Amino acid sequence: MKNLILYGTTYGCTEFCANELKKKLNAPTDCVNVSQAAGVELNAYDTIILGSPVYMGQMDKHLKAWVNEHEQALQSKRVAFFVCCGFPEMAQKHLEANMPKSLLNKAIAAECFGGKMDISKMKFLHRLITKMVAKAAEEEGKQQPQMILENIDKLARAING
Repeated sequence: MKNLILYGTTYGCTEFCANELKKKLNAPTDCVNVSQAAGVELNAYDTIILGSPVYMGQMDKHLKAWVNEHEQALQSKRVAFFVCCGFPEMAQKHLEANMPKSLLNKAIAAECFGGKMDISKMKFLHRLITKMVAKAAEEEGKQQPQMILENIDKLARAING
């Protein structure tokens, strides 16, 4: 058995999580940024793990396009999902809004790894929006986004079977 972790990333959090997950999987695993996925041969893999950040309710557009292009081929694979999302209670909603229902229904697991806001790495517009969201969340008494590293272990256990 061989795994492929295919992920989109904007500021590096999802890439970090993808590499942490890779360390915990028993089978040989390739970890590929979707922006470099041209030529990836799906026939070489038994399990495909798809990971994405979530910004303003949207998952990585390159990952979404790749999944839509390969949806039929993915039907014959074991599939799992993870998102890096500052509001874990919204993770399932984001998956349902961004990924094909047929793949979500057959997924062996889906997890939220939380998120982190490193404003120093963000583009101006993301920095502005992130500050506004953080302020609103603070006013509502919500905790600032943080990583949920135990969910990486949880997803690894589900994939390892």
